[in-house]
Amino acid sequence: MVRTETFEMGCVPQAGEQHCTLTLTDLGTKKTALKVLIKYPSKQARDGALASGMERGMAAGYDRLEEMLGVGL
Repeated sequence: MVRTETFEMGCVPQAGEQHCTLTLTDLGTKKTALKVLIKYPSKQARDGALASGMERGMAAGYDRLEEMLGVGL
């Protein structure tokens, strides 16, 4: 899945859009690897996103997904 993200509230405004790619890879035996690649328009935009605490929100989302699926990610 490929998408473009922009953030308008909740964090420091960032210049430009983020290009995100989510890849699911079948590992067999009912296991799937999930990989998310986020490309920022600049190092400053990336650093601003990291400084906003976004990793806590992303981790919370993946924890919730794990809970919903009933599997260990």
